[in-house]
Amino acid sequence: MAANGRPRVVVGGGFGGLYCAKRLERRLPPDAAEITVASAENYMTYTPLLPEASSGQVEYRHIVVPLRQVLRRARVLVGVVSGIDLTARTCRVVTRYGHDRTLEWDRLVIAPAR
Repeated sequence: MAANGRPRVVVGGGFGGLYCAKRLERRLPPDAAEITVASAENYMTYTPLLPEASSGQVEYRHIVVPLRQVLRRARVLVGVVSGIDLTARTCRVVTRYGHDRTLEWDRLVIAPAR
């Protein structure tokens, strides 16, 4: 169990994962849960504005939302989820540097961006 509360893991940093983590931050007291977002990228792309960015009406940097900037309490782990063990309540993440991390969870949200 996490040191400061029950662990919550959100898999995916797209629309679903980002807004789920934001809502958990708002609804849960700080000591009630440790929130971790496991995402392949450290940003979310605001896809509805991709046509405007492609045509040059909007700069690409304006359609990218850094996860760590938006999520105040959640920890962002950049990596690819390679396995989930429902019995052990663990999630295996391979970071961009090739390190294996195992996350324990009390509650798991699966919201892959792709």
